[in-house]
Amino acid sequence: MVLALFIDDEKALLDSVKTAASLNNINLVTAQSWDDGIALVHVLAPDIVFADYNLPGSRHGLMLLLEIKRLRPSVKVWLVSAYLNDEDLSQIMELGVIDGAMKKLDPMATMEKLFELIRNTNSDAATGTDWVAFADAVVKFNDSQQDKLEAFDALLTNRLGSGP
Repeated sequence: MVLALFIDDEKALLDSVKTAASLNNINLVTAQSWDDGIALVHVLAPDIVFADYNLPGSRHGLMLLLEIKRLRPSVKVWLVSAYLNDEDLSQIMELGVIDGAMKKLDPMATMEKLFELIRNTNSDAATGTDWVAFADAVVKFNDSQQDKLEAFDALLTNRLGSGP
């Protein structure tokens, strides 16, 4: 069974998603901060990670997901945000750091989308590891991509008026 990690600072949303996941036989753990999320990646090695973009008191979700990809290149990473628009999400996808991005809408819609993506990951896991894709992911992230990511992250941070 696939293990999913959801990192978000909204405790009520995390609690609801965790409870519903348990009732739906979905293996999901949650974290409220960057540090807790990274610790769980180290300890549990999840198959898919969802991270909120705006995590107060820490760096933003893009940098968190990049760090997770570097720690475990085969993990699928998804950015979740209530603040970013479709153009922002499209530009983030073009950077090639994440596997997907989704808007965090109402709690039920967010939960349904998370569960759908986790179930799809369960289906993908049944086919085994694509070692060529894994090796490609390991070498995919270079300094140039990180510079672009950091510049875009700074632009978004300034526009949203929130600091890391």
